[in-house]
Amino acid sequence: MAWLGLAEEGDILAKEGKKILARLNDLPGLFFANHSLTLTAYYLDDIMEEQEAAENMLQIARELDDQWFLALALTLSGLVYFRRKDSKKAKELAEESLRLIDAIQDQIIAVITLNTLGHIAIASEELTTAEGYFQRCLNISEALGFPWAFGNATKYLGQVALLKGELAEAETYFLHSLKIADDLGLDRDIVNHLFEFARLREAQDRAADAVLLLALLMEQPASRQARLGEGPIRDSAQGLLDELEAGIPAESYIGLLEQGRQLELDEMLAELRMER
Repeated sequence: MAWLGLAEEGDILAKEGKKILARLNDLPGLFFANHSLTLTAYYLDDIMEEQEAAENMLQIARELDDQWFLALALTLSGLVYFRRKDSKKAKELAEESLRLIDAIQDQIIAVITLNTLGHIAIASEELTTAEGYFQRCLNISEALGFPWAFGNATKYLGQVALLKGELAEAETYFLHSLKIADDLGLDRDIVNHLFEFARLREAQDRAADAVLLLALLMEQPASRQARLGEGPIRDSAQGLLDELEAGIPAESYIGLLEQGRQLELDEMLAELRMER
């Protein structure tokens, strides 16, 4: 439900499941209930709940003495520390998780851990290192036939390309990732892509198109959910709008906002996908 843009409803269900599983003393079940809570709390930008759930996962994994559970718990704990701007601790936990993953030869958790390490590298402005992590994630996801992870890795490669000023490559990556998110019906990810395209349009000196995308984005309920390391998507969108406003005549800017608010999401998605 969180992936479909219904994080509030998903959070309620995860908490209800957690209570039932606690009464049953079902530790593996509780582990996955807390896993669900890390996701809903992340999308709802509730860092305290996310951290508590991740810590519960670590405790359960150690009680069960299970390396797969521990590798996943370490990865999600690393994400929490990254969101708290503690990249050093985040990297320590992610690298510990990756060592366990290599030992047990797991690939499912690897796609999450590699993405985490990629974002830590971006935060340190190590773009080539980040690109390597995301490419490894892409290769694993493709081999597994794991569309969600493949789409994520593609989007993140687009972010790196944008930071490197490789705009054509960034657009190709974003379009490919958007198609996957749209095909899977991931409302939050679709809205997040609108922000990625707005940043790209700004870099392409297409400020008017960026404003249209951001105005449409702000009308979507899923825009209240979070971006990794940035808080709610709409907050990031508003920050970019404020930057764009300074370079556009006031009357034109107001008109673009109104035009963007009237756009239909499906039509915009079709237009973006046709640009490929």
